[in-house]
Order: sequence, then C-alpha cells, then structure tokens
Amino acid sequence: MSWALPPAYGSGEDTNEQPAALPSGAQGGLGLITLDDVSKRYPNGTEALRDVDLDIGDGDFVFLVGSSGAGKSTIIRLLIREELPTTGHVFVDGQDIVRMRRSQVPRLRRRVGVVFQDFKLLPRRTVAENVAFALLVTGHSDEEAREETDRALMLVGLAPRRDHFPDQLSGGEQQRTAIARALVSRPKILIADEPTGNLDPVTSWEIIKLLVRVNELGTTMVMATHNAEIVNALRRRVVHLDHGTVVRDERQGLYAA
Repeated sequence: MSWALPPAYGSGEDTNEQPAALPSGAQGGLGLITLDDVSKRYPNGTEALRDVDLDIGDGDFVFLVGSSGAGKSTIIRLLIREELPTTGHVFVDGQDIVRMRRSQVPRLRRRVGVVFQDFKLLPRRTVAENVAFALLVTGHSDEEAREETDRALMLVGLAPRRDHFPDQLSGGEQQRTAIARALVSRPKILIADEPTGNLDPVTSWEIIKLLVRVNELGTTMVMATHNAEIVNALRRRVVHLDHGTVVRDERQGLYAA
C-alpha cells in the first residue's frame, strides 16, 4: 500500500498554472525542502532565524529540536507560507514560496499536511466529517472525499470511530483524526508541530509509531519536538536550532549532542 502518491489525485489544480520560477543559479541541488540562507526578523527586532541553510530530501524523517524560541515554529510557518523570510529563499517541492503568487498558496498547502499539538478539530463535526472537510472545501466530489476519507481512517486505525464527535474521543484518537485529516489529500510532506505535547507517554508512542509508518510509506516527515526520549529512541536525522541558527545537523542523531 502506497500513501504518498504525487501528484495528488483529482485536486482541481489549474494544470496551466506554472510553478513559481526558481532564481538563476538555484535550479540544481534542491531537495524536496530547501532553505537557502534564510533569515527572519520581526518588526520588534526579534531575529527568529539567522542565515539558515537546510536541505531535506524526498522520504526523509527530520526532527527539529531546540529550546522554546530557537526557531522551530518559524521554520514550520515558512514551509506552509504562513510567513515569508526577511532574506533568503524557501523552496518546497521545487517552488520558491517567496516568489509564489497568492493563488498558488492553496495548491502548496495541499502538498504539505500539518499536524498540531492541540489537534484543531471541528467540534461539531464527526471524525469522518473532519477528515473529509479538507477535500470538500477544495472542490472534490462527495464520492472522492468519501473514498479518501475511508482510506485515511483505515491507515490511522479509526474506521470504527468515524461517526464519533471529537469530545467522544481520547486524546490519542483526536490526534489520529488530525493525522488522517493531514494525510487525506496525499501530501508529499507531513509537518508535525509537537504532536505528542498534550499526550501521555503510552499514547505518545502510539502516535510516533503511526508517523514512522507514514514515513515508511513514502511521505517526508518534519517533526518539531521537545521529547528527548522519542528522538533518542528513533535515531533519525536531527536538526538542532539555537537562537535562530542551525548548530547541528546529523543523521541518526540524538536529542543532545
């Protein structure tokens, strides 16, 4: 069973719309995600990122670690174009988000699924409706949404709970619902921002095993976390941020060097 099947089926994308052009000299050597000399400064003078270079390949699994305020969340906001860098370029799936037209942003966000610490589920919609919502608002038919929702719920083990509401679910089940919602459009990239932050240790490991399985099926994973135990147990790539700079980037890394 393959989950990340680019391009996403029936996305309603305008096939005549051209990707944002890459700057001269930047055509070669790009991974699925590339930050090229990226800095981010806010109007109050806070420097959230400083001269960051980062390349993440297709199918990679990367932990972003560091203390609060180190720059992890800023990178995540850049990847979904919630913010733009002050200087430098951010490439996602070959597109420079700095030069991307506003009309292309929804297409970008269909290729990048996001899972949050606090789930962000719609309280008056069932599990299935929460998952299907992401497809229905982008023009998919009811039949397409139903088929892909069923597939996503089977992947996360929630098919029997499809008609339950969020307040009828455990914390782990709510996070599984959020993961299914993030995966339903078959993104190439899944970003998880502290996905176990509100969960007990046993449930946290269940969620991590699910994310590892998603990665094994071909989806690139970028996960921001403070959970040293998880990072040390999985020994995946670790990118350590400190005061907005990358101070360590190693394969099979530990939470602390």
